[in-house]
Amino acid sequence: MAAMSKVSAAMDEFTRRVRAGGFELQRCGECGQFQWPPREICSACWSDILEWTSADRTATIIASTVLHVSLERFFRERLPWRVGMVKLAAGPVAYAHLHEKSEEGSRVKIEVRIDYAGRAILIAAPEDAKLEKDKKLNELVSQKEE
Repeated sequence: MAAMSKVSAAMDEFTRRVRAGGFELQRCGECGQFQWPPREICSACWSDILEWTSADRTATIIASTVLHVSLERFFRERLPWRVGMVKLAAGPVAYAHLHEKSEEGSRVKIEVRIDYAGRAILIAAPEDAKLEKDKKLNELVSQKEE
């Protein structure tokens, strides 16, 4: 029996596109809404005409929190961990890992990277921040799953 993927085919496609160096979101061919997370049908009108489109990499942090517990060993060894909800310039709201210098309410750039487990992730960072300067986030995208 083949192993089942932990993510949808649409998220697998997003990851493939991130690996190719892009930041593309699905946009509905019927109503024009951008989608997040990637899915099989439009969340606004239920059309299945979704096209991958380059998207603006800016966002605003609308909420943030600090995790003190995690079931994943990688995060458990690096707690506390900052995450938040960001309003993407294209419209959708997404969860993102937060750079240590990111503040709620601030405008940020979205970095799309592949994490230690091979998943595409979003990282919200101030426009002038360097990912390499945030030790935890740098480890997130440079470690390999054991």
